[in-house]
Amino acid sequence: IINIKENTSDIENLNGPENFTNNVDNVQALSTNSSFEGQILNNHLIQIKELIEAMPVMVWTAAADGKVTYCNHGWAEFTGVQFNNNWNWQDYIYPADLERTKAAYIHSITTGEVYEIEYRWVRFDGQVRWMLGRANPIKDKSGNITSWIGITTDIHEQKCIIEALYAAQKQLKESEENYRFLAESMPQLVWIVDEAGNSIYSNNKWVEYTGQFYEQYKNWGWADMLHPDDRETTFNLWNHCLKTGETFNIEYRLKQVNGNYKWFLVKALPFRNEKGKIVKWVGTSTDIHETKLTEQKIKQKADEFITLAETLPQMVWTAAPDGRDLFHNKRWYEYTGLEDEEALNYKWKEIIHPDDLENCITLYQKSLTTGKNYQIEYRIRRYDGQFRWFLGRALPLKNDQGHIILWVGTLTDIHDQKNHREELERKNLELHQINSDLDNFIYTASHDLKAPISNIEGLLDALITHQCYEDAEVKMMINMIQDSVKRFQR
Repeated sequence: IINIKENTSDIENLNGPENFTNNVDNVQALSTNSSFEGQILNNHLIQIKELIEAMPVMVWTAAADGKVTYCNHGWAEFTGVQFNNNWNWQDYIYPADLERTKAAYIHSITTGEVYEIEYRWVRFDGQVRWMLGRANPIKDKSGNITSWIGITTDIHEQKCIIEALYAAQKQLKESEENYRFLAESMPQLVWIVDEAGNSIYSNNKWVEYTGQFYEQYKNWGWADMLHPDDRETTFNLWNHCLKTGETFNIEYRLKQVNGNYKWFLVKALPFRNEKGKIVKWVGTSTDIHETKLTEQKIKQKADEFITLAETLPQMVWTAAPDGRDLFHNKRWYEYTGLEDEEALNYKWKEIIHPDDLENCITLYQKSLTTGKNYQIEYRIRRYDGQFRWFLGRALPLKNDQGHIILWVGTLTDIHDQKNHREELERKNLELHQINSDLDNFIYTASHDLKAPISNIEGLLDALITHQCYEDAEVKMMINMIQDSVKRFQR
């Protein structure tokens, strides 16, 4: 749903505890044929929301074109401003970092590469803090990017510590004792390796976590603590950084003394002598296990949500609060024959029947403006050029503050029902016309026969009054004529 996996913005702020039930009912109503799948869908939405709300970081989503469509409550706590459609994240970037941030973001949006940057943000109280911004593209089954999901983590303390260590080594030439004291006072795992990558020092936090002492972690012994699935990637990147002098930045799992593994964000900077030659590396490993697990659960729930959306018999679509398309399920593409790029650039207007387009746009804009449910019957062109009638419905999903964060819609084929209903209406109209014609005929006939019947009645009365008929058969015939006249008069 959300751009769901395709737009997890849509997922986070689905609803607060006080009004989420209403939106669950709305989502269920989208599938007239599959209430069971709708309930499962709602459960996933609730779980995703709880996961995102529990994250100790700032979560955001953006459309395929890079426009931010959602920010979680963490953004408001940091910036002091609630997210809305007029909100511009660039206003909170430290001016000195703005241009390179924009360049990196545009590059990722253009190429589809993972967005990652360290930059400074200005907090609501004016304090400037270092942040790690990361965003991954969300792709549909065809491999096309439909949205982005990002996490911005406060790394100010870690950054300051690393820079302090670096400055202490490079500029102040602090004594080994002072340096060790600083390293041992840090909450992170701190380590130093020589220019070849051989470990020469780790603080006590490393020993407490891994159970490795110097004899075990020296040289490349620290690598024994890496998760087997992370070793190849880590070694390749680490060797690359040792050769090039680039900053080492990676996430991997380290084994605890109890044998369990936890995720860490690892960063190391080269320390150079006066001639610019690298003589050692100073690194830190920060525990991000809970954040990583939450991120993985969100992705899993998003995948499950998309799978459920693809099983619905209707065509399913989602849109941002301003109406921009974010996602269409496979049935939509199969019916329309449109490609992803066409579908997400308002090309859907071209497949609406010309006689229905104006009313469609008017009702859609009204719903976007008022936040009321959208419902319409209109004709949509199939890939072969045939138009079929559909019932289009869309419901808004809202956050705790009542702001719309996503529109979820379905299209149900009602072509056959529509034709049957129109045929029945036509038959009813014909029957009403026949009844009307019959009533007119009866009225006319009654009016035209009224005068002759009155004359016959008068003649019969005169015959009976002035003539005496003894013949029983004649009397019987006169009585029959009188009865007939009375029936005509009725």
